[in-house]
Amino acid sequence: MRVAIRTDSSTLIGTGHVMRCLTLAKQLRQNQAEVVFISRAHNGNIISEIELNGFQVFRLESSTPTTPIPIPVPVPEKFYAQWLGVSTKHDAEQTSDAMQRFGSVDWLIVDHYALDIDWEVNMRSHAKNVMVIDDLANRSHDCNILLDQNLYPNSRSLYSYLVPSDCELLLGPQYALLRDEFRKAKKRIRPRSGDINKILIFFGGTDPHNLTSRALHALKQVNRHDLRVDVVVGETNPHRNEIQVITELIPGCRYHCQIKNMAEKMVNADLSICAGGTTTWERAYLGLPALTVIMAENQRQMTESVAATGACINLGWHESVTSRSIAEAINDALVSREKLARMSICALSLFEENDKTGAEAVASLIMEKSCV
Repeated sequence: MRVAIRTDSSTLIGTGHVMRCLTLAKQLRQNQAEVVFISRAHNGNIISEIELNGFQVFRLESSTPTTPIPIPVPVPEKFYAQWLGVSTKHDAEQTSDAMQRFGSVDWLIVDHYALDIDWEVNMRSHAKNVMVIDDLANRSHDCNILLDQNLYPNSRSLYSYLVPSDCELLLGPQYALLRDEFRKAKKRIRPRSGDINKILIFFGGTDPHNLTSRALHALKQVNRHDLRVDVVVGETNPHRNEIQVITELIPGCRYHCQIKNMAEKMVNADLSICAGGTTTWERAYLGLPALTVIMAENQRQMTESVAATGACINLGWHESVTSRSIAEAINDALVSREKLARMSICALSLFEENDKTGAEAVASLIMEKSCV
């Protein structure tokens, strides 16, 4: 079976789309599928990470701006089109050309907010099946499978108007594309008492708003030298040098760049200060209590929904979150032992008891549908 994955990463887009697609790609490869990526070489991309994992990448040229585009609230319907860097028609032509060079494609998997039904219809002559990974439920799709790992109370009814009637909907955290290291790490987690000795700070691969520095300044205000803190950044984080300098000035803090053992860091942490992106499900899967900042509009509803279950504390929209407000939240957590213990239990309860990860379940379904 041959699979092509169309997804992008950049300073603007972040790295989460590529990372979750990479998780699914590895699982498909274990099932003997041949997988390639088609990705635009935007500023701050992590195409090299895809290649380091042994996958061929068809690179598309980039013409996107290198400075962040302010995200208006509410987000206009066509806002994310800017993240593509070219017209949808041009992208479809380039993607079609890449797929033809790859050969006959059984499945095209697309994970991109800028692409919708018009682009997918153009792909139908080049791929037998189409799978869409989405988080927004804001546009129509022409696909055989749609995956949305987020926690929305009415997601099935939302998508019923956006996809074909015979489309298989995979909705909810049980389909989150978690790397295999998290399934292995879950076997090692202990019941969390609510005591805080170790904190993990991670605001995604790029952290364009530099919330990491804000969190570090908050720790200075907390002034607890007995705490141990892991500060994790991605190699495409434009503020990583500044963050490293600040980290080295705070007792008990350790700086890490582009680590390969995030699950281990989460298992060993007692509290996370973090963004509300795709790593939400990694933290929840391991029962890690979290102080969460909404970094992008597409994270808002998900973060609010997760916070409503008691599985995290929502600190709000990034522009209104200050070092002082983070410090106040840390201080409150330090004296809220029972609250944090309950938060861990609530986070774990978001996932069904199942030996399979979401990636394993999704890959198995793709393979089954290919045999029909």
